[in-house]
Amino acid sequence: MTTTVLITGSSRGLGATIAQTLATQGFQVIINYHKSKEAALDLVKSIGSTQAIAIQADVTQRDQVDHLVATATDHFGQIDVVVNNALVGFKFDPNAQKAFTELSWSDYQ
Repeated sequence: MTTTVLITGSSRGLGATIAQTLATQGFQVIINYHKSKEAALDLVKSIGSTQAIAIQADVTQRDQVDHLVATATDHFGQIDVVVNNALVGFKFDPNAQKAFTELSWSDYQ
């Protein structure tokens, strides 16, 4: 039986890398995205639609999480592992991000 992994916030960045890596190891992956539909669909295409599915859901909304789980289990039969990668309240903006060398301790508080 193939292991199925749900990765929240996995259309881009670290989440996408986790999904790609797991897929190359034979896992089925559920790519959750909030707003990055095109990136999520591109990732499914690169992995293969028999091994990956993209599902939109805001993980801060219970009804959307319920829909995510129901859709994923309808598609793959089960979810074996969850990787909580989504950053709630984080807006990806590489132009506004501080460089690592500019971060202070208070930025982590």
